[in-house]
Amino acid sequence: MIADDDRIVVRFGGPTDGAIRLYKYDFSTSEEIAAAGPEWRALGRSPGISDDGQIVTFYGDLTSRAARTYHTTAGPGIFASIDEGTGTRKLIRLAGWLVETPGHGDGACDPSETCRPPYAEYLTGPTGNKDTFDVK
Repeated sequence: MIADDDRIVVRFGGPTDGAIRLYKYDFSTSEEIAAAGPEWRALGRSPGISDDGQIVTFYGDLTSRAARTYHTTAGPGIFASIDEGTGTRKLIRLAGWLVETPGHGDGACDPSETCRPPYAEYLTGPTGNKDTFDVK
């Protein structure tokens, strides 16, 4: 898929060993958005990109290891990688997980907890803060 700023998002590989990359229009530079491995068991076909090239969306199957890092649940979901203009991208999980209500306070749906559909949240890593908003 091609954005209006001529960046191109491409998915490579098979169903479990793929990668999603963002390329400059002439393929002279690229940026990895996600790659199967320690964080992703699989990445979906046909990733999307916003008209301005700032947001890349994709299907992914997040590993348990990565879920702990990002304080979310493992498994399949829809994700967005957002260019915030600072040279780094922020990953947001848009759909595909449950959260505790109430529970141990870790935000994840553990087997002994009652769970509900979540808020959409910025995934900032193990030491960062999260911003949340209700999913309606």
